[in-house]
Amino acid sequence: MHSRRAGLAVDTVTLAERHLSDESAGVSINRHHQLQARQRSLPTLS
Repeated sequence: MHSRRAGLAVDTVTLAERHLSDESAGVSINRHHQLQARQRSLPTLS
């Protein structure tokens, strides 16, 4: 039962990746890098 659920999760991930186009994937990667740069520029709260 557990292995069947894990396999279903893997199928869902591959389906999601299949629906993603290269352009949308690049946009999400750029957005991630922008968020990281913004967090680095912010003063760290100590």
